Amino acid sequence: MFRRAVPIFLCGLSEQMNTQAVFATEIFADCECELRLTGATFYKVYLNGELKHFGPAPTAHGHARVDVVRLGSGLRGARLEIEVAGYCDYSYAAVRSPSYLIAEVLADGECIAATGSDFSGYFRAARERRVMRYTGQRHFCEIWDLSRSDIPMAVEQVDVSPVFLPRCAPMPDLVCEEVAECCAEGKFILDKEKLAAGYSPLFERLNTRGFTAEEIVDRPDITFCAMDYEIVEKRGAACGVLSAGEYRVFSLERNTAGMPRLCYDAGCGAKIIIAFEERLHEGGRIVKIEGAVNNIITVSSVGLTDFESFEPYGFKYFSVFVIEGKIDIRSVGARHVRSSAAILPQPDTDDAELLSIYDAAVQTYLCNSLSIFMDCPSRERAGWLCDSYYTARAERVFTGESLVEGDFLENYALSPGEFLPDGMVPMCYPASNPNGRYIPQWSLWLLLELEEHFRLRGGCDVEKFLPMIDGLLRYFERYENELGLLENLPGWNFVEWSRANDWTGGINFPTNMLYAAALDAMAVLLGRSELSDKASAIREKVAGMCYDGEYFHDQATRDKSGNPVVNGHISEACQYYAFKFGVAVGERYEPLRRRLIHDFTPDGTVEGIERANALMGLYMRMELLLEWDERDALVAELRGYYAHMARLTGTLWEHKYSTSSLNHGFASFVAVPMLKIFGEKK
Repeated sequence: MFRRAVPIFLCGLSEQMNTQAVFATEIFADCECELRLTGATFYKVYLNGELKHFGPAPTAHGHARVDVVRLGSGLRGARLEIEVAGYCDYSYAAVRSPSYLIAEVLADGECIAATGSDFSGYFRAARERRVMRYTGQRHFCEIWDLSRSDIPMAVEQVDVSPVFLPRCAPMPDLVCEEVAECCAEGKFILDKEKLAAGYSPLFERLNTRGFTAEEIVDRPDITFCAMDYEIVEKRGAACGVLSAGEYRVFSLERNTAGMPRLCYDAGCGAKIIIAFEERLHEGGRIVKIEGAVNNIITVSSVGLTDFESFEPYGFKYFSVFVIEGKIDIRSVGARHVRSSAAILPQPDTDDAELLSIYDAAVQTYLCNSLSIFMDCPSRERAGWLCDSYYTARAERVFTGESLVEGDFLENYALSPGEFLPDGMVPMCYPASNPNGRYIPQWSLWLLLELEEHFRLRGGCDVEKFLPMIDGLLRYFERYENELGLLENLPGWNFVEWSRANDWTGGINFPTNMLYAAALDAMAVLLGRSELSDKASAIREKVAGMCYDGEYFHDQATRDKSGNPVVNGHISEACQYYAFKFGVAVGERYEPLRRRLIHDFTPDGTVEGIERANALMGLYMRMELLLEWDERDALVAELRGYYAHMARLTGTLWEHKYSTSSLNHGFASFVAVPMLKIFGEKK
């Protein structure tokens, strides 16, 4: 795939954490040129100072997806710069790897510049290395001192030999949005006691890996947590002068995945904090850092400053706080970093509220399908299973293709199962997760997605997936009890974001329903009828044990004599598992089906039943209401659950309420039933 290029990095730094490097060359060509490149961990491509690309597409250990960037023609004397963030640390967002870049420029098919011979290297001293992690799942926060110049450094060949793979996912859309007004402004003071105490709720939550407390040289999270400020909800021009102790809040049109941008004159010197969030808190505040996300960037500079964060984040609102000096803002906004996929259909309805939900689903999809199916563009940017089952369906209806899903599934087929028991696959990937945590149920959703990919989406050769499938089937056989049911599965057992997840020990019936469906899927995919027979036996046993004539129960545990006893826990989600996965079949379950339709509405109350949350109970419910032709009920629930999300953020959320990610990939599935209900606009 490369003619002359070899993997390079700055001498002695390829295995050092959080090293920012720049590799540059000049192009002398009049004809059409293209750049082929890949590397670790992430990079930006600039041509004559203009951003052309952000990549690469994360993939499996020992592999690398190659980006092809069209550079255009008439490039005699053009300067090409590739800025690389070499993180070389564990995360959910990419595999841990030595830092490297492989790149070459082709002109009319001839290699005219290649790493290893034609690129100079520079250490980007402006980015502080020894900092906190941004989140526990992603890499490092951004602290910049732009008064520091790049340092020329020798480069060396890095001892990596990745297997090259094509990037099938669309290239990123890097359009910029400029903000004309601020939505609030005011003054702040720093609480000296909090500063002296080093108060911040984040460090212990985030810094489980990375640099130690003694190594970290700057803690802007402490400064931010020490701020006391008043909100003055006053609209005004985005641009203008801000002095130390003043701030301004800006709002994008909708929640997005992107890079905050700010052009300003820092005069003789200024230090600012850019804080960003998906929603406002406490009557209009950018939150004082909560949960496990370090949503702040620190920038120090002198004179005219044109700043853009290196990595994309998830946000709708962002604030600029001037810590030292004074700045004169010239422009402010964000660069969106989303999929460039063309969204083909529109639902055939003129209902403005429903169209706003559909548009929110589109935005959610584009933000979370950049190169893999991500859970969210904020705290993780991770390729989670189960989420992908629903996002993949959205890709198909939006684009008519399954390009991202193809790359996503191939990554899993190539995973070495790092830190996992034999046969198990990661819960999210590409990633390096040294604590060995995994979700056994997620691998069953993977089997469902694989079968659907091949059956409905014209998937590629199944042969590459056979070792993974065989490993998973062997893994689950080890935990079948004398009844043929899975019992006491190890790992992080997950059936839903509700109290149903507290009842996963012993014999968990939703898990066994899912297991039966996965076995059936593999019977179809592999042509193995014995797996279908096994699935039927599991369904029969589950129905006989956990259905009490009204509801399916979630769990059975052993009594003192060692006999399995159903213990009375009932969740709404368990009922949906039963219907979706073929356990509740026939007239016997018709009263329960009607009860689910009429009593388990968004505002309904059912005593003694644990109500479902978004993932995955409500998405199963959507599927079932559509299957049962309860279209009016489904439309009402789309309004009830999603209209306020579309109104507040323009994206769809991880939970029913705004307590976590407000831009979550699987939620784009909402568009699928909408298109089936209304059809496509001609």
